[in-house]
Amino acid sequence: MIVAAAAGTSPLSKLIMWALNEPVSHFIIIDGKLVFHSNLLGVNISSLQAIQQTHKIVYQVTPPATTVQRQTVYNDVTDKVIGDAYDYRAFFYFCWRALLFKCFKTPLPVKVPWNTNSEFMSKFLCTEMGELLPPEWIKPLDPKELGIVSPYKLIQAVMANFPGQSQTF
Repeated sequence: MIVAAAAGTSPLSKLIMWALNEPVSHFIIIDGKLVFHSNLLGVNISSLQAIQQTHKIVYQVTPPATTVQRQTVYNDVTDKVIGDAYDYRAFFYFCWRALLFKCFKTPLPVKVPWNTNSEFMSKFLCTEMGELLPPEWIKPLDPKELGIVSPYKLIQAVMANFPGQSQTF
């Protein structure tokens, strides 16, 4: 299993990277040739080849995942979140806050002001896919507050927990 952050080629991806002054716009989980991620269409599974046509992987980490950990992530994606909608409300809030950061250096908040992941409303941003990872992989970040964390900050947290298994491209 590989945890990665990528730079997208779309205008939206470029806008995200520009507004945050960060080198990546998307967070993904790779298992073999499959990629688990959330994009504007919601939570889905894509082929690695398809992702590589529109994204350049900039950072990747290969944590020493056990078979049970890999299976848990796979089961959580397929049984709990696949097909869940994209969280446009949180995304627009994130963009607004990123614009305030870019223009006025206003720090990003540490959480969105509402609960986006309840049993009544399960919607995802790409970084919220990090909730499916073992919590110790994303320390010190709170797995339930990833809706306002940038892909770069999330991959940096994972890389800090696995310095020997990290690569930058």
